Amino acid sequence: MWAVRDAQGLRVVVDMEPANDSGEVHPAWMANRAQWADELQVRTGARVRLERADDPCGDEVATGLAGVIVAAFAWRDPSFS
Repeated sequence: MWAVRDAQGLRVVVDMEPANDSGEVHPAWMANRAQWADELQVRTGARVRLERADDPCGDEVATGLAGVIVAAFAWRDPSFS
């Protein structure tokens, strides 16, 4: 996940791992995206644009983002094998 502050607010780019049972990321993304963006907007006080990385490629994604990176982190669910 990369959070970038730019002139339009906060752009959050998420690289999601596929679900263990189906290999898809779209169901979780579609079900939760609006709620995640709303929660981030309330907590940061900035307009939030939540995006899914189209081509997951690690930290290289951050090099193409315009603005100031204010957060970058990776988290992996230990239940994934």
